[in-house]
Amino acid sequence: MTSNPSMLATDLVATLAELADVTTRLAVLTSEGAWAAVAASTLPDLVASAARSTDAAQTVTTMGLGVLHRCGALAAHGYVSTTRWLENEVGLSRPDATGMLARSAALNTDYQATRDALLTGDITSAKARALTRELDTALRGLPLEHLADQRVIAEQILLDLARTATVAEIRRAGKKIRFFLDPDGTTAAALAAYEDQSLGCTPTGGMIRIDGWVDAEGGALVITALNQIIDEWFRTGSLTPEDRLPDGIDPESAQGRRRRRTRRSHLLALALVELARRQLDNGLLGSRHEVRPHLVLTADLDDIAAGRGGELRIPGHDEPVLLPSVTVGRMLCDAEITAAITRQVTCPSGLPTLGNADLVAWLRAKAHDVLYVGRAKRTISPRLRRALERRDRHCCFPGCRVDPSRTEAHHVTPWEVGGTTDVDNLVLLCPRHHHYVHGSRSN
Repeated sequence: MTSNPSMLATDLVATLAELADVTTRLAVLTSEGAWAAVAASTLPDLVASAARSTDAAQTVTTMGLGVLHRCGALAAHGYVSTTRWLENEVGLSRPDATGMLARSAALNTDYQATRDALLTGDITSAKARALTRELDTALRGLPLEHLADQRVIAEQILLDLARTATVAEIRRAGKKIRFFLDPDGTTAAALAAYEDQSLGCTPTGGMIRIDGWVDAEGGALVITALNQIIDEWFRTGSLTPEDRLPDGIDPESAQGRRRRRTRRSHLLALALVELARRQLDNGLLGSRHEVRPHLVLTADLDDIAAGRGGELRIPGHDEPVLLPSVTVGRMLCDAEITAAITRQVTCPSGLPTLGNADLVAWLRAKAHDVLYVGRAKRTISPRLRRALERRDRHCCFPGCRVDPSRTEAHHVTPWEVGGTTDVDNLVLLCPRHHHYVHGSRSN
């Protein structure tokens, strides 16, 4: 090899010209069907050779881009941004252009050993990207005075592995290397992660946004529990027609898993609510003053009839969430009602002072007038619930077979207009179709 810069530049220009001619010829041969004419026995070696050659050419281009970026030659072509030049003149997308420029900078400064291994063909560009990305993450936050030395040590460890390992194996090793570089820091980070766990519940319009952070162990527990519920729904077929897989698709097949992933975020939300519902229903959360935890919905019959809805209290929040009358009606289909006198009561003239037996009797009579309308009887009793489950067996909406354990009792004739809480006026509906029926009723 020659070290004369002029000769090196001349050879580079000539070789790149040859490369352009070769790639043009290869493209023509491919368009004419040359690959189909190659013997099948030699195809694996030829495709692998083409992939290695393409990867090497990409590495050379990345190195050249770094020189171009640093020398400022693009200004003469009207560009102040190398990324913009790559977009307009080379045809790359902005993310690809930005990534290519970042890789060039990293290989020319922080990861020179990786660059040399790339240029000699010891590793592929995909392995180099995995190595540099994982090390950037592992080294983040380490003391600056030791950063350069630790980078060299860590790079050599992963580089030795990269020569024989897969990209996935490099990524896994890169995630573990922080334990080697900073054992005290990783321990402190684990403790800090526990202390930094947080969860926020923010009412937004008619919904509540739930977001936050938990440590890795807590996150794994939550996801495992939610996945267990979702898997149970798929396994038993206890899903609405909108959520379940079409007939003939195995949930564990590639197509089945793909279809499940498309609905995953929605099903995770439903599973979280189901998990909370089961905990409240089975009584494991205990009680206070002999009252089990429950939702508190405040609604006035006149307000419901006039379309003014009701108020749902959110624990920890001063302001309730306003619910439309349709939602209130759906929730009241199977709810225990506690009557309360909210209007001011004027005592009749001549009534004795507070504490007198006559006053007590009068107040009891007023309370009886409010309670007598039958609100408490609106609740579906355990015996009636069992009867409904034996009769209906699943959600009664056409085509839906959601398990009765996930259904709610619905008054066919609304309770607020005289419908009774009797088996003849009740059907089981899953939450989705309970929403739908009450929404249709309001139209």
